[in-house]
Amino acid sequence: MANLDIVTLNARGLVSYNKRKKLFLWLQNQKYDICFLQETHCVQSNENLFNSVWHGNSYKIYHSFTDSSQSRGVAVLFNTNMSYKVIDYFTADNGRSILINVEIHDKMLTLVCLYAPNIEQHRKIYFEGVTKWVKEYSRTDINIIIAGDMNCCLGKNDRTNTNHMKDKSRISMKNMINDLY
Repeated sequence: MANLDIVTLNARGLVSYNKRKKLFLWLQNQKYDICFLQETHCVQSNENLFNSVWHGNSYKIYHSFTDSSQSRGVAVLFNTNMSYKVIDYFTADNGRSILINVEIHDKMLTLVCLYAPNIEQHRKIYFEGVTKWVKEYSRTDINIIIAGDMNCCLGKNDRTNTNHMKDKSRISMKNMINDLY
């Protein structure tokens, strides 16, 4: 399989047209094949506003909508210059998760974009649910790409302050990774 250029970004809200446009121009210049976005704050009633920047241009966008224009929302963007075929996609957790089964370069891939909750106990439950969800909807067992904002760190080298090592949800995240790979 040829290399894929992938980026993941926490957008911290894309309600503003100027912010969406600025991100789009940056992505056009970078020429990534796939972009995972978290915290888009995109509600379904604003889908046309969000897509107006991308429509007819370099990227095709798939959303997992939130019910709040102040939080959550994830999306995956595909560079239209790349040859790909989306087989199906699924959303869950009120704008926190999207899973896309896609064929790229004659290989089936499952792409998963996540935005985990901020509260430790909620994250733990979230990661356990994501594991089951991916196993249920993925069309491959070997080509799964998970990206996003997990709101926790795996190891002590991920931050200079080691207080995050007390976060028990990181164990659930490790288990998710081990169960899916």
